[in-house]
Amino acid sequence: MKPPTKHNTLNDKQLYILKLAYKFRFITAPLLAEYKDLKSRHSMYMTLELLAKQGYLLRRKDNTPFSNKGIRYGLAPKALPILRAEGLDEQVLHTMYRNKTVLEEFIDHQTTVLKLYIALRDPKLHIFSKTEQYVFEDFPQPRSDLFIRHIKPLKSKPNLYFLELYHDQPLFIIKKRLKALIAHYDTEWPDPNYPTLLYVLADERTAKNFQKYADSLLEDMGMEEEIGVLTTTLTELLNGGNL
Repeated sequence: MKPPTKHNTLNDKQLYILKLAYKFRFITAPLLAEYKDLKSRHSMYMTLELLAKQGYLLRRKDNTPFSNKGIRYGLAPKALPILRAEGLDEQVLHTMYRNKTVLEEFIDHQTTVLKLYIALRDPKLHIFSKTEQYVFEDFPQPRSDLFIRHIKPLKSKPNLYFLELYHDQPLFIIKKRLKALIAHYDTEWPDPNYPTLLYVLADERTAKNFQKYADSLLEDMGMEEEIGVLTTTLTELLNGGNL
């Protein structure tokens, strides 16, 4: 009998890149260079292009006039059995079959989440992407864009956050999500301490209006002591805002 064929011809660096594509859904050479603190984007671009040429990544490019988004890379079907063998979540991997057809707005959202992840990185923060949260069975559906554990001094409980990025959505959708998260806490969350809901919105005016709405809603429901809601703007967090 022949020995089992190695499931791929990828080196450790290439496999690591595929796992980052799983983690963030869509990635770019500039963002991955920043994620890995590389001075040059060129080597990252060449690695991504080679993986695309080998069929492990697909390339998505926005062809609208004057677009400067560059190439965004997502997992191709060929990569999924490899990551399945690595023990990554089957439910999440199944969604990757739609990478070729998802809308540009979805890809924009995912790359913006990656920008936030990079901007928020700190030794005191444990940050989980949406795909990484599927190991937590009690978390809401769909998962939040980021789950953050803020590690505090010894013997103190960490601060927990569900980060919700809604910088490009109308207010009624944001309100609907808030009500869904309140219902999740009320009916499914096993712990009396619910993560603070951190809404990242388009601008200060939207943030203030939504904060006022959230505070009023929770007060009316008698839940203002049980669920915390904070609002901020995308610009503030990308420019170094702290939790």
